[in-house]
Amino acid sequence: MRHTTTALLFATLLLTGGAVGCGSNSGDDKPTPTVTVTKTPALSAAQQRAACVDAWADAIDAGASSDDTPKACKGLADSAQLDAYMAGLHERNQRAQASFKACADDPSSCPDGQ
Repeated sequence: MRHTTTALLFATLLLTGGAVGCGSNSGDDKPTPTVTVTKTPALSAAQQRAACVDAWADAIDAGASSDDTPKACKGLADSAQLDAYMAGLHERNQRAQASFKACADDPSSCPDGQ
């Protein structure tokens, strides 16, 4: 089976004039464009939640309200969105506390206006 597939692939390459995606030059100086299609891999539920939590933390830090659902959270169930919002709020608070501690330890690391 594997040899048959390899043979068919090789025959297809020979019939198309070489590597897939290469255009032929039939006298004109314009090369044939090659189109590449990629599919975005689906995120697991844990990855989607983590992305949503990070997006909420960033959005809250930027002044967004709970009504401004980040794009990364679209498609999650309402209960999962609420959970991610609360986790994002916690994450944003952790970041703020770490920034405050760093600023208190070394005032030169403080953001402007603080």
